[in-house]
Amino acid sequence: IYETRGVYSRSIERAVEDLNVNCTIVSKQSDFQEQLQSNKFSFIFISSFLYDCAKKAIEFYKVDSDTKLVLLAEFDKSAIYSKNTMTISMPVHVLSIANLLNGVPEESVYNELAESRVDFIAPSARVLIVDDIKTNLKVAEGLMTPYRLKIDVCDNGKEAIELIQDEIYDIVFMDHMMPEMDGIEVTSKIRQIGEETCSDYLKNLTVIALTANAVTGMREMFLHNGFNDFLAKPIETLKLNEILGKWIPKEKQDLYTKDDSDTAAPTFEIEGIDVKTGIFMTGGNLEHYLQTLSLFLKDGTQRLGIIKNCWENQDLPLYVIHVHALKSALASIGAGETSQLAKMLELAGKNEDMLFLMKQTPLFLEKLETLLVNIRYVVSNNPADSAKPEGDMTFLKENVQVLRDALESMDMNAADCVITQLQAEKWDANTKSVIDAAAEHILMCDYDEALEELSKLL
Repeated sequence: IYETRGVYSRSIERAVEDLNVNCTIVSKQSDFQEQLQSNKFSFIFISSFLYDCAKKAIEFYKVDSDTKLVLLAEFDKSAIYSKNTMTISMPVHVLSIANLLNGVPEESVYNELAESRVDFIAPSARVLIVDDIKTNLKVAEGLMTPYRLKIDVCDNGKEAIELIQDEIYDIVFMDHMMPEMDGIEVTSKIRQIGEETCSDYLKNLTVIALTANAVTGMREMFLHNGFNDFLAKPIETLKLNEILGKWIPKEKQDLYTKDDSDTAAPTFEIEGIDVKTGIFMTGGNLEHYLQTLSLFLKDGTQRLGIIKNCWENQDLPLYVIHVHALKSALASIGAGETSQLAKMLELAGKNEDMLFLMKQTPLFLEKLETLLVNIRYVVSNNPADSAKPEGDMTFLKENVQVLRDALESMDMNAADCVITQLQAEKWDANTKSVIDAAAEHILMCDYDEALEELSKLL
């Protein structure tokens, strides 16, 4: 593996080692040439931007034709270097590497940036998406919009069970890891209710697991626990098209006609984010991407405070759940490097690797805070028309509670993030005056007075 970016190389190394495959990591051209000269490799993984230099070295040392060359390709790199060159789209997933090592090449997602794959529409089909991260809900909803489906969303297992009993769905996309009640528990409960009530609908309802941990054996585990299939996060358009085509009844599928939605190029950049990748990953629509960024701003700010508290209290199980939740959301908005760091922290948390966690957690929190600041600047200067209904009381109460917790624990970075976010939204005059008063008390370090003001909103 020839990769100069440490976060990516460590992530790929962990993924390959999880498959019990030996690998060598190099980050310098001289080390790459030395390894080619002294060893024989079955695969060579190279970042696409290093390919030109690598190609010369490969030709010079006459690498055996049995050695397969794999480009670690960014989504906005559309050049095809060779018919014999395989690609894996960044950020990489264990499943993609496993398929490639087993001779199943990945269909190159990054070459389809201009036009995502949609084979049909299904206006009469009804779908429910369940995920505790609102950013992920928005992303999934955006990717499914071209299919003209009737889409419902919810962010917890209890509500999902109620909706499934009240409505008739063709497919339920169920997030695997959620706090309180995870996807496996929800699905088991649905099947149990189906047995108890003799409901063929609940017993046979198509439930697709959404998982950011698509590793060997996952499909079998999900099938054993009542799911029908699984879809890896961040969601790839080709895989989504395949899943929808397989499980939506054929009689509900109609011929696809292209909808000329807004595909305007972005006029902004965000440090730490590949904006083109983010737009593509969230459905290809600039307006929708801005709405997704607005939701990530809320999700990220909330999770930032929670992860800090988990880390300070050494609550590793909860730490893992919330880092895992951000992992796919970060990848979906185009923050690949921070997503890879979240992935490594999740694995380290599961393995209780405290040395790694102590070193990398502060770096992750710092990167996340910087990312939120950069996103807030762009969102405030490029407002999406329908990012949030005016006067969203659920949003208000959730964030006021996060702000109260931040003030009580004296986490002023988190408090500043939340109060700035609240002030940027549109509220009625009374609500706005309370938020502004609380902000002024926080600015003057009068935290008790700020808490008293905030209590009015709850």
